[in-house]
Formats: sequence, C-alpha cells, structure tokens
Amino acid sequence: MSKNALASSLSPGERLLIAQSFKTVPMQLVKDCLVATRNNDKRERALSKRDMAFFVIAMALFSDSSQQDVFRHLEEGKRLLFGQDVEIKIPVKSSLVEARQRLGYASMQELFKRAVQPIALPGQTPGAFFKGLRLVAIDGVLFDAPDTTDNSNHFGRSKSQYGKGAYPQVRCVAFAECGTRVLLDYELSDETCRSEQALGAKLLARTKPGELILADRLYCAGKLWKIATDTGAHAIFRVKADTDLPVERKLPDGSYMSLLTEGERGKSDSKQHPVRVIQFRLTTGKTKIDYRLITTLKPEDATPTEVAELYAERWKFETLAGEIKAVLNRRSDVLRSHTPELVKQELVGIFLAHYIVKCLMHEAAIVGDVEVERLSFKHSLSVVKRKVCQAGSFSP
Repeated sequence: MSKNALASSLSPGERLLIAQSFKTVPMQLVKDCLVATRNNDKRERALSKRDMAFFVIAMALFSDSSQQDVFRHLEEGKRLLFGQDVEIKIPVKSSLVEARQRLGYASMQELFKRAVQPIALPGQTPGAFFKGLRLVAIDGVLFDAPDTTDNSNHFGRSKSQYGKGAYPQVRCVAFAECGTRVLLDYELSDETCRSEQALGAKLLARTKPGELILADRLYCAGKLWKIATDTGAHAIFRVKADTDLPVERKLPDGSYMSLLTEGERGKSDSKQHPVRVIQFRLTTGKTKIDYRLITTLKPEDATPTEVAELYAERWKFETLAGEIKAVLNRRSDVLRSHTPELVKQELVGIFLAHYIVKCLMHEAAIVGDVEVERLSFKHSLSVVKRKVCQAGSFSP
C-alpha cells in the first residue's frame, strides 16, 4: 500500500483517538512502568515494548480491525509528529503476537495502576460525591476468552445442568467511580481464585478513606464488610433476605442499629460488627421488592431516603460494563488472545482505552458545563470520529 493510500484509509477521528491515548497515557509513563517491572528493552527493536503497550490499547480502540490494521493506525499516528516521510512497515501477525508476549501482562498492569486515577471533581462532577465522600461501586463482569486448553485451565468455564460453557470465562471484579463510570481498579480470576467474593475481598482491601463503597448483596458478608471498612472507607451494602440482623437499638428516623456477624452467630469465635440498617420497599407496577441496606453512615450523616438513593447509584456499574463489552468490543463477544497472559494483557488494554474515552468525555462535560452522565459513551466515540486531527496534540 502506498503512503498516500495508507493516509487516506484513516479517518481523522481514528488519528485523534491515537493522539488522545498518548495524552492520557504519556510515553514517559510507559517507559517508567517497563523499568519498574524490569521489562525494558535491552536493545532497540522494530517492535519495542513501549510501542507494543500502545498497540495493546489501540487493539481495544479499533476492536473491529485486524491486528495488522491496528498496527497501521499506530504507525500513521507517528506521522503526526515526525512527518509523512516516516517509513511504515507492517509486521506479520505472528510477529505482533511474539512482541505482545515479550511485553507480557505485568508491565501493562503497572501502567494501569499509575495511569488510571479518579477524575471526578468536587463541585464540578454531579453524582460523584456525597458530602465529600467519593461514590465507588463494586461489581463483577464476565469476559469470554478463546477456546484454548491454556485459557480453559487458567480461567475455567461456567457450568450448568447442560454441562460446561462454550468458552473459558475471565471473571473481573472492579471498582467504578459512580459519577463518571471510570473503572478505577480491578481483580481478574485465575486458576487459584475464581470466586467473585474471593476476588472482591482482594479488591475491597484497597478501599481508601474518603470513599463510600456501594455493593450488592453478593458482597454482604461479615468478613468482606470488615475488610472494606477497616481501611477507613464508608460503605452501603445490600444484605440478603436471610441475613440475621436483630434490632439492637431503634433510631428516630426509622432505621435501627444491629450487629453483622462474621461467621456463625452464637459461636465463640464469631465476630460482630455494628451496622445501621435501613429497610424499604420498591413498587414497580405489580412488583414489590423489599430491600435491606447496612451502612456506616450515621443518622446525622444521611437519612434513610438518602441512603436508599445512594445505593441506587450502584447501578452505574452496569452501564460501565455495557460500555466495555458492547460498545468498545465491536468485533465480537470473545476476546482475541489465545493464552492467559495475553488475555489479561488485552483486558488491561480495554480498561485503559475505556479510561481514555472517559477522560475525554469528562473534559468535554466540564468545558460545556453539562453532566458527564448525560453524555453517551457510544455517541462520544462517534463524535470523536468526526473531529479533525490536530498534529502534535500528544507527547511522545
């Protein structure tokens, strides 16, 4: 393909997406992560590890393109800085896979940890805070991986009365910033840990003071509650219908104080944690659903109505999951990678690509003085593709 033909094959929006990725994930940060994980190149390569880190992110941005076409997108992006005379050589697919294997997962994991930060701003991002506390939801999502022996052994498969599932499945438990729907942190399943609760325990240990964690009833166990709140974070968890929460002290606002038992109530080794309980019923048509929530928030901090409304923010995670699985992944429902290491690497690239678009949306919302939640993720991608690329808008 000639240089002019290659240039005409790229839309301005595609080039702008590459520019935005370098802005949010600068080259120096990638280099630092490679050094931190002792994974930097010992010699200059045609497919360097630093370039492959951006390639993995670009695989998610251009999920409906082949790996070679993704590489073309990145190479064309270099011309924004270095001119149209830059020579472009497209490697064969096997070379790209080998280069991804050299990069591995650990460096991309480190890049996620360093690049991704909460982006909601107090007083400027509606729905992100409650009385100074940052709203963070926890939940899980499943990804289908290619049907290989390695993936099956590492991630496992779902089971039902009809047998095993068609694909190995990667379970991801993640934190989402409610006001922006940014994926802040995650845990991925492997051969030693596949339970959503076990993954949640690892993630909840990384809560921070100043956060208000919102969780569904799957996570409501005494042990998980203690892990989440011992860090100094506040929490609102929904409890299962059979959870024993006797009334210890009634409160004037209709809620009451109780004890959440860690282990079996009444046994000598059981531990109890004081919680405030809020009960309410939602009626939708003929359907009535009873809810029980437990929280660390005191009556003077939040009324029962406010607690119920805050818990509803947890559903923002479902929107985030849809953005990642249905909008970003335009290629298919199954990931590309055929080994566990590359599957995890690919998922981090997807999470970083999602973060890049979310940062762009948040910036637009602040400038336009609108709520970021009123901006559609899918529509935002379409808008980006209509924008004219500005050369030099990212740092190498």
